[in-house]
Amino acid sequence: MSSSMVDVSIYLKGRDLDLGKVTDLLGINPTSVHVKGDKKVPSNENSARFATNIWSLSTRMDSSDVSSALLLLFSKITNLNNCLPKLVIDDAYIDVFLANTVDSEDMSNSIQFTIDAEVIRELSRYGLPIYFSACNVAK
Repeated sequence: MSSSMVDVSIYLKGRDLDLGKVTDLLGINPTSVHVKGDKKVPSNENSARFATNIWSLSTRMDSSDVSSALLLLFSKITNLNNCLPKLVIDDAYIDVFLANTVDSEDMSNSIQFTIDAEVIRELSRYGLPIYFSACNVAK
């Protein structure tokens, strides 16, 4: 018996991106922010530093239903298209990560998922690239 987890996120990045303005315009608090110049590992004195400001919003579900996870994310950013032109963004994208917990003998099995037509239409409204990652993890 396997279990699955899907994490979908939107990332907005920019050297001059005003993180507070993103939050104000979208009307939702981010899951995480990173400020240009901050240490990537705060406890490490020699840590690399963030080269850009990053605002992200993520949704995680204990499921393999990528479409439902994307729709949940979209429901939180309904006014994204109105906001993007008002922001100084160098990069923006949607990230999908799917992990299946499987028995060790099933580690080499393929990972399959579908994206419903409704979700594809919604994705096209935003005009953002989407990155997919998937892996099997042994129990």
